[in-house]
Amino acid sequence: MTGNRIGDGGTTVPLGVPRLDNRGPGWDRALRALAIALLLCLVVCSGGCRRGGPAAATQPGGEPPGTTQPGGDGQTPGPVTPPPATPGAFPGAVATAMPNATLTVTLSAVISGEGIDIISGLAPSGDGGWVLAGETKASDDDTWDGWLVKVDAAGEPVWARTCGGAGDEMLSCIRRTSDGGYIVAGFTSSVGAGGNDASLVKFDSDGNQLWMRTYGGPGMEYAQKVQQTSDGGFIVVGGTQPPGGSWDAWLIKTDAAGNETWSRTFGGAGSDGARGVQQLADGGYIVVGETASSGAGAEDIWLCRTDTQGNELWSRTFGGSALDWAWDIQTTGDGGYIIAGYTASCGSPDRALLLRTDGEGNQVFCRTFGGAGVGDGIAVLQTSDGGFVLAGGMNYDLWLLTTDAEGNGVRSLTLGGPDAGDMAAAVLLAPEGGCVAAGSTGSSGDGSEGWLVAVRAGD
Repeated sequence: MTGNRIGDGGTTVPLGVPRLDNRGPGWDRALRALAIALLLCLVVCSGGCRRGGPAAATQPGGEPPGTTQPGGDGQTPGPVTPPPATPGAFPGAVATAMPNATLTVTLSAVISGEGIDIISGLAPSGDGGWVLAGETKASDDDTWDGWLVKVDAAGEPVWARTCGGAGDEMLSCIRRTSDGGYIVAGFTSSVGAGGNDASLVKFDSDGNQLWMRTYGGPGMEYAQKVQQTSDGGFIVVGGTQPPGGSWDAWLIKTDAAGNETWSRTFGGAGSDGARGVQQLADGGYIVVGETASSGAGAEDIWLCRTDTQGNELWSRTFGGSALDWAWDIQTTGDGGYIIAGYTASCGSPDRALLLRTDGEGNQVFCRTFGGAGVGDGIAVLQTSDGGFVLAGGMNYDLWLLTTDAEGNGVRSLTLGGPDAGDMAAAVLLAPEGGCVAAGSTGSSGDGSEGWLVAVRAGD
């Protein structure tokens, strides 16, 4: 393996000079909705990823995934040493009625580039505005460029940056860093060791690229989420697939400059991947994704607790006989975890899922939400009253739901056009109250465009 190998530190690779796009106030348009088909292909270029990429893993028979040691090739799962994983009590999922009370829209801004645009990440700018990350493709171009857009509190554009090379660049997650800049995770096929490589890109507060690192081998890799860690570095989750092999979940720790400190892979005989990560108070990590290597069905939700070095302490699987996926995880005020996802094991069509566990990964409740069409929970956060906000899509419309602490629906909102493919991909609490969601819409008739929506509780 040559170039940026899993287990080796990344290298600085300029991905072209960021281009400033001077766009006018016409960005702020009427209500639109998101492009689900494109949005859920965030990490699909070539290589057969399903619903946005590979799945997350435990070993066959319910045993926990293996880990690679620092400096390993990152492609082969290491020895299985932790105790066996415990299947979660997913059969206890409860179908929950949609609330009648609605949320009130306070802002709707469609963010449009020169062709097809997808927004998958959202971060506060620190001055009342927001920075969105995703990808854009000109109508006459076959490749995607990474796309970073800043808007003010009213949704008006401040600046936009694109970065790209001869291949595809996609940005799946953005976080504001302690220096006021931004860290963005995704993948690239323009540079690196081959296929698609996971990427980490650092920008300053004005969206100027400071550095880029790629991680991967000759196969396929992606980065789904990133978080700044307490030591100033970063923790990244995603997936890796060697040539001819199956996908494994992937956990990467870097220093503040994006140089790899260690990496761990988790996988079995099936296809596995990681979707969300949070650093915990003791310096360890909680990781969520999905696994086809163990559990009750075709693919199950996978929850894994690690120590500070990424070594697995325990893992849990949750699911039924069909496909069950997790997209996001957050810690809760009581030391547990809240997970957003979807399930095909609780009837047809697929239903959005809200799963809460305690600090040991034992299920507290599992709520599913659905209607006449497909439901999907993509992002989740806990509110100050102990309840939750779930964001995603419902029947191909953008969908937001607030719940109480037990996961019972309190208020909901759907926005979009007829079967246009509209979805929220990220959600944050707004400083003035309520929340802000970002995603994509296909309802405008112009392909896919970015969408920023702010809501508050109705009267």
